[in-house]
Amino acid sequence: MKWEKLVVYGLAVLIGFLIAKCLPEGITNTGSGTGSGESQTRGRAWMSLLLGAGSGTNGTCDPKRGGCSFNGCTTCDTGWCSASKVNCEGRCSGTWCPGTDPTPPPLPPTPPCTGSEPCPVPYTKCPSPLFSDDLISKVVAKNSPFLKVVYVSAWTLQEGKQVWLEHFTKLITAGYNVIILSFIPQEDKTMTIPNWASLSCADKHELKQYLVENKAMLLISIGGGGAPQPTEGCKFNWIDTKADTGENYIAEYAYHNMFDGVDFDLEWFSMGVNNPACGDKLAGQAKVVRDYYGRQNQKCVITSAPQTPYFTKDEYVIDYIDMDLRYPDAFDVYNIQFYNNEEGATKEKTIGSETVPRTVLYMIHRGLPKHKIVLGKCGKGGDCCKPKYYVDGRTLISWANEQHLQGVMYWSSAGGCDPEADMWLKGPH
Repeated sequence: MKWEKLVVYGLAVLIGFLIAKCLPEGITNTGSGTGSGESQTRGRAWMSLLLGAGSGTNGTCDPKRGGCSFNGCTTCDTGWCSASKVNCEGRCSGTWCPGTDPTPPPLPPTPPCTGSEPCPVPYTKCPSPLFSDDLISKVVAKNSPFLKVVYVSAWTLQEGKQVWLEHFTKLITAGYNVIILSFIPQEDKTMTIPNWASLSCADKHELKQYLVENKAMLLISIGGGGAPQPTEGCKFNWIDTKADTGENYIAEYAYHNMFDGVDFDLEWFSMGVNNPACGDKLAGQAKVVRDYYGRQNQKCVITSAPQTPYFTKDEYVIDYIDMDLRYPDAFDVYNIQFYNNEEGATKEKTIGSETVPRTVLYMIHRGLPKHKIVLGKCGKGGDCCKPKYYVDGRTLISWANEQHLQGVMYWSSAGGCDPEADMWLKGPH
């Protein structure tokens, strides 16, 4: 009898292992980002599906957040299936039992577009937006604390305020004080982040209150690698699209959605000799955003996330250093992407020297102020970087402190990068 039980147990373990290995690509790693996290998450997800209702994984439905049920909301799954409505209905074939937190109202229907693409997207304007005024003022005045910046792959966060709060809490607890949601536009050129815009103003206010109390700020990033490419080498015409009010609607969207400012993550500039008109255009776009906030009697932070070649003389039609020398008040800091352009995982490749392009000391020698430099690195795998470019957060912070730079940046949180953003700050992985 004992031998028969061992056989049954062994078969169960084997089946669980095979299912975990054969997981469909749609289920991604949501673990800590450690080396074996993906297979562990796969196993947990599918075991939750297998166990389902009535097999030891059921419990009381969360009265606030809700949960996933297989028996008419009498009990709810306590594992992966109840992590979100998407998990419940999309993967577990369960019924989502809502809690007391109201579901965010749907966005109004998009009216027909009569102008050039992309069109402005309807959203609810919050009448009394809340901002992180203390940190904003310090950054603008060039006396801010050391910045720990993280980009969030915001399209992966679903299911309302609680999920956002849990994610913000994780990042704040880790030590980040600048959180940047990316991107608008996304691949469909929609000028919004729907799962943020769909939150009620009360929910956004509560989330921002948490960030304000923890001396952190929230920015919205525009662009990214999937954004429309520039015309004539450097003109991002979609940024200049106006709403019916005549204002720049990116600035409008950012202000009324309680973002403390805007990050310009513009890519795909053409190679060639520096064209000062490109710098004029970029600085002018930043000014439009800052002026809009100013007309609301509100300060804001304007950042940019250029790749390192854009700081080299006459390598691309945009020269960020030439632009910054001519327009020193356009951008507050630069979250520079020291990755994927042959910047390896050594200090020599990142800090470099005055004569080596694409390095910190080269940029400083050309005139870029130290207080505007934020060292950016990214995680491994996913929509991230090659492992040979990886530098852990603790090491990068030491490099930045040695040069008296403004901070460090990590791409990205919730983007499938290894390690996750909170673990990156803690040291080698």
